[in-house]
Amino acid sequence: NMIRKKPTATFQGYVSAGLGSWDQYRSEVDVSGPLTPTDNLRGRAVAAYSQGNSFTDHLQTEKTILYGVMEADLSDNTLLTVGAEYLNNDPRGFSTTGLPLLDNKGNRLSTSRSDNPASRDSTNRQESVNAFASIEHKLDHDWSLKVSANSMYGTRDYDSITVGTTTGFVNAQTGNGLSYTATKGDNTQKQQGLDVMLSGPYQLL
Repeated sequence: NMIRKKPTATFQGYVSAGLGSWDQYRSEVDVSGPLTPTDNLRGRAVAAYSQGNSFTDHLQTEKTILYGVMEADLSDNTLLTVGAEYLNNDPRGFSTTGLPLLDNKGNRLSTSRSDNPASRDSTNRQESVNAFASIEHKLDHDWSLKVSANSMYGTRDYDSITVGTTTGFVNAQTGNGLSYTATKGDNTQKQQGLDVMLSGPYQLL
């Protein structure tokens, strides 16, 4: 149930920057306001960028987000909204699996929470563009009709070598059970959605 940032009838904006543990950096710019003297057309633009390391060995993250939206009052009772979002997520040293915690005798393995089962150059880059539009009309007796459309296109490129176990445990006597798994590939995702909502008060019985 995501609610996107909306344009405002008065000008506002801010710039923020943050610094965190493990060399985490984040910056954001958000500007919003009217685009016409009568305020019947409003816009908002947001850009955010973050990068950093992690408590996990050689895990690095980098993410860029761009967002723009416009609202237009077609009439006193009709509102049109159009916008788009862009995401570029490019982690390095990324793994979808973890190291086993116990051997086949139930003993705790001498691993650290910082141990990374993925190779240093493992990648899992994701990029997506999401466009959306909606039109909302106020009807009589506090009823409203809203039609929304959404179209998303995304790509993913991954290339990694990870250490894991197919049995879930490491042999306590021989130490065998760990294996290397190499994965490489890419995929695309397309998604379209349409939502029609009619809402308002009514009496029953």
